[in-house]
This record gives sequence, C-alpha cells and structure tokens, in this order.
Amino acid sequence: MFQISSHVCGNEYISLDNININDASINNLTLLHMKSKGLLDFRGEDNPLFRIDVKVDGKKIEFNNIDWQLISYWIPKAILQTENEIFEIIILTPLKQKGFIYHLSITNKTNEKRVYEVEFSGTLKSLYHCVNEEKYFNGTYEAYHSDWNDGPVFAISNGFPQIALSFLVDKKVIWSYTKELPLKYSAKAKICVEGNKKETISNYIGIGYEEVSSITAAIELKRMGFDYLLDQMTSYLNNIIKFSNNEEFNSLLNRNLLYTLFFSTGITIDTEERVIVTSRSPKYYVSAAYWDRDSLLWAFPAIVNADKDVAREILEYITTIQSKNIGIHSRFIDGTILESGFELDELCSFIIALDYYLQKTNEYDILEDPNTKALINRILRILKTKKSESLLLYETFLQPTDDMRTYPYLTYNNVLVWKVFQILEQWNFDNKEFYYKKEKEDLFKSIFTNCVKKIDNKEQFIWSLDINNNYDIYDEPPGSLILLPTFDFISKDNVIFKNTADKILDKSYKYSFSSYPFGAIGCPHAPHPWVLSLANNLRVFHDVESLNKLMNAKMDNGIACESIDENTGNCTTGEAFATCAGYLSFSLLDEIHRFI
Repeated sequence: MFQISSHVCGNEYISLDNININDASINNLTLLHMKSKGLLDFRGEDNPLFRIDVKVDGKKIEFNNIDWQLISYWIPKAILQTENEIFEIIILTPLKQKGFIYHLSITNKTNEKRVYEVEFSGTLKSLYHCVNEEKYFNGTYEAYHSDWNDGPVFAISNGFPQIALSFLVDKKVIWSYTKELPLKYSAKAKICVEGNKKETISNYIGIGYEEVSSITAAIELKRMGFDYLLDQMTSYLNNIIKFSNNEEFNSLLNRNLLYTLFFSTGITIDTEERVIVTSRSPKYYVSAAYWDRDSLLWAFPAIVNADKDVAREILEYITTIQSKNIGIHSRFIDGTILESGFELDELCSFIIALDYYLQKTNEYDILEDPNTKALINRILRILKTKKSESLLLYETFLQPTDDMRTYPYLTYNNVLVWKVFQILEQWNFDNKEFYYKKEKEDLFKSIFTNCVKKIDNKEQFIWSLDINNNYDIYDEPPGSLILLPTFDFISKDNVIFKNTADKILDKSYKYSFSSYPFGAIGCPHAPHPWVLSLANNLRVFHDVESLNKLMNAKMDNGIACESIDENTGNCTTGEAFATCAGYLSFSLLDEIHRFI
C-alpha cells in the first residue's frame, strides 16, 4: 500500500484538506460562501493554522513516528506512544456543525501522577477567495478578546463583516494573541494525569459571519461535547460505508465515497444553502465552481447511494439557483456564468441524474414540483435550438473535456439526448409519451446513419461530424464512446460497439497508455491515463486489470485525481477532484461482490 502524505476531513460547512501526517497540524480551513460566489480559505501559509504541542517535565514531546488511523474511514486519529504515555489526537468535523474539534487525550502509563503542559496555537496569515483562480482577500484582519468565550476572535471584514474564527477550550487556559498580521494565538493549559489514568482536552473552533455567530458555534460544540459529537458522526458514517473482505478495496471505495459527500457538496456558511461543486479543496485547479456534468453524471450517483436526503437537496438547488444557465460550461455557486460555452452533455445531465434518483428512491413526487417541471421544459426548449433539421442530430459547442469541438455533432452527446427522450417517454412527462418515443426513434436511426463509419473494413462509431460528412476518430474519458452501453443505447456485445471499443483500447491508439503499468486512455486535455478511463472500463467491462490499477495507484493520497502517471500511478493533474471521486466510488460499488 502506498504512503499517505496528508489527510483530509470535513463536514457540510468546513473542509480541512491538508492535515500534516508528521505532527497532526492543520494548514488551512475552507468553507463555501455564497456572497463570495465560491470558496474562502483560511491559511497559515508558512506556519500551521492549528497545532498542538505538549511538554512534560519541561521537555517538548516530539510528534514524530505517528501512527494514523481513520475512524469510519474519515475521522483522522493520530497515535503517538512513548515509554511513559500514549497521546491521541482526533480531528473531528461534526455533522451539521459550523466548526470542528481538535481533541487530545493523554494516557499516563506510569504509576505516578504526571503534569503535562498542553498548548493549542496557530497562525492566520491570510484569507483567500478561490474559484478556479485564487485571490488574496485584501480586507481588515482583526484579533480581539471577547467576553463570549473569554478568548480571542479572529475577524475579517471589508467594511461589513466577511468571516470570523473563534476558539474555546474545555479546560482552564492562559490565552495570548497578536493583534496585527500575521494573527497568532496560543492557549496553554496544565493537565494533571494520575498514574494509569487518561485525561482529555479539546479546542472547539467555531466559524461564523462575525464574532457572535462564530463564538456561539464554538459554544454549541462545547455544550454538546466531544464524545457525543464523535458518536453522532461515526453513527452517520457507519450507515454509509460499505464493507467487503478486502480492506484495500474498502479503503479505496469508502474514502472516495465520503470525500465526494463532503468535498463535492456542502452548505454555504453565510446563507446556509446546499450547493454542489467540482471540489471544496483549493488544490483542484478549477475549484469551487458548478458543472452540470461533473456534478450530476459523476458525483450525484455516489451521493444518492450515500445520503438520499443530501441528493434531494442538490436537486432542489439545481432546479432553482442553477436552472437559468443550465448547459453552460461552468457557473458560480449562485448560478451566474463563470465560463461561457454550451455543452450538450451538461444540458442532458439533469434529467439522467433525476432518473437515477427516482430509481433509487421512488420519490416520484419531485416530478410534480413546479421548479422541476420548469427546468425540464427549459432543457427541452434549448434542445430544439440545437437540432439539425437535415441530420436530426444535436450540436454542441464544447466537448466533454470542456475543450473546443472539431465538429459540432458528437456521437456520445447525441446518445445522451437519446437517453433523455427515453426517460421522458417512460415518465410520460407532460402526457407526451408518443412525442418522446418518436424523437427517440428518429434520433436512434440518425445516430446509426450518420455516426457509424466503416474504418479498416469494420463498422464503428466515430467521435464527431459536421453536415458535410467531415468526421474524426477520437475519444476522451469524460465522454467516452466506451460508455454507450451504460445508457442502454447499445449492447456491449453489439459488433459495432465492440469494434469501437477495440479501436479505442488498442495499443496503437494515439492516446492509449495501455502498455504501461498504470495504463488507460488519455487525451490532449491531460496526456496521461485518466482515472475516469479506468472507472469507465470498470463500469462497462468489469475489468479486473483496471480495478487492480485503481487499488494500487496512489492518485492523490488514495483520492481520485484527473490523471495519473502511467509508470507510477501518482497524480499528474487534477488533485482533490471531488466529483471524479464520486464517479470512481460509484464505479466501485458494482465491484464489491468480488470480495464478499
């Protein structure tokens, strides 16, 4: 098994995406912020934002050779054993809480009472705004004492409050802090531990719009208590995680499933609205923005399997805030356009995702919701404007990689449109079953008439074409022709599909890395094997070799990334790719039977 270089954890409100494995310090804290249209990132930069130091008999305990465990595959627990004691640090991001708990327990293994000096400390050097690019927040940074918590508050404003961070320790401490950047704080306590006994101390960190809301968030954590919140969180997680007889498989599946749940979706700290994004980590190169395809075709099926209530909230978010610009390349979390350009696969994603939700929940009442109906009708109106009357195919402006098309009519995208019509026919949406049936049948014939060519004396699907019958042979993992059977469009035993797959998977294909240890299909967008490609092979062919590569690839510390090195399996592009983690975990769910 590969060596982890950092840990992550989070809940609906906050994300900790860089926990240092050497000393259990935390380097940054991120949160979704609707008013800012994206992500806010507290950073210590050169120094940790949060850390714990312990002294005994005046000598500092060196937190090295730490043994790490993940409680329920998510909650980081650091264990350090010395000759005389056991130190355990648990970093808990409790369910539905605006903050987290930095918890330390000390077990005295000797027969005599020992006194430990514990210090919680950290440095806040900057706040960054992240949506694709990151920008320093050039506001007012303040630290001041508050009677609410008898300790410091770090508050950042730009005339009006922007965000605040507060600390509350459950033992008597001596506070100190600086009032100018970088803002530094320290809370020192003396903990007496009797022989062969254990004592604990917790730092409750609250986040809020301003002083009162951040401090009361910390107070709420303290009132509920570490033990209760730990039990609540582990109970929630244990209802989600899946088990097999193979621990490496379990780890890969559950870490990616939970990463999707807590890093592709969350609740904004200021307006408390559920949103879904590419990633809540600034490490991802297009972080904190909304894509229909990434959210609905990749992350959403995994989220439905993890928490159906969260999935319902996501659908409600899309049918309201994100509905007006459906199908446009990418948007801010408030629904306004971030990157322009129409994408047919993104337009189709909502109806396909909604159908999967209905199959898993039977909550058909959502089809009667006015916002749902309005969005489906909007999608249908847009589709009509993209239809070629001569080819009876539907055009796109950008490809599934978000790169510019070569020709406007993509086979994969038109299969998605076919799937949309099939779904609407099954629903008898707006009592137009026969209309959708005809549209579906016409499109089916058109795809086989126009998108199938004889290449090397074998019929196969092409990638794209124009009205003059210019076409190209190509494939890319985010919208691969390999996936056509997953939409019930064609059997994987069909000779045309088999010829297509053979062409794409052949070693001679320009973007194939199949001869390498971690080989899969790549594309010009990222010319290395894509994790999506391995997951595609798993979904369609239940390919054991692809599964073994995924289980042995480091990716981003075991979390899905965009592409990996073909020789080592290490991340080459797209760290912290939360929606891809969803697609990976969804693909793995069908393979769990292999290890039971």
